[in-house]
Amino acid sequence: MKKDTCKARRTHICQIALIVLTALLLHGCSGKRVVPPYPGTPEQPQYPTSPTYPGYPTEFPGEPTQLPEDLPMEQPITVAPIAPEPTLEAPPSETGAAAALYQTARESLKKSEYKQAEMTMERALRIEPRNGYYWYTMAQIKYRQQDYSQAINLCLKSKSFAGQDLNLIEINDSLIENSRRKLVQ
Repeated sequence: MKKDTCKARRTHICQIALIVLTALLLHGCSGKRVVPPYPGTPEQPQYPTSPTYPGYPTEFPGEPTQLPEDLPMEQPITVAPIAPEPTLEAPPSETGAAAALYQTARESLKKSEYKQAEMTMERALRIEPRNGYYWYTMAQIKYRQQDYSQAINLCLKSKSFAGQDLNLIEINDSLIENSRRKLVQ
């Protein structure tokens, strides 16, 4: 009989402890969180000024930014004329299946057969995907198709394979610049 009473007491104590812990947990979750106040007044917190832009006005929530009076409000935008498209000085390679496809794509590009040139260059790129000149030619095709953002991406890919080839880097930079100008217009 004594064993049954002890067992019942332990069960009763465990139940009470569980109820108390649950109550404490729920009480802790339901209360408001105390956040320390911002430095300054509660209506308008003070934010530190930026060390990189001394004297530049800081923004406060709910207030418009005031510009210094010596800055002009409107500045004219000038756009430089589009430079002529540079030409390749030398083909990347003159032998192999990829080189033949490359030459075919260049001929299609000269004839303004952009879709045919694109398909041919895709085949050449499958054979030789690390050739920067092939990626540049694909960028030229996209530029002529007026897909300027894709032309920029392809030029960047071409530059990643350029290494120390300054000619390839230069013609890619020129096509990127022309594509960005076309995007702005």
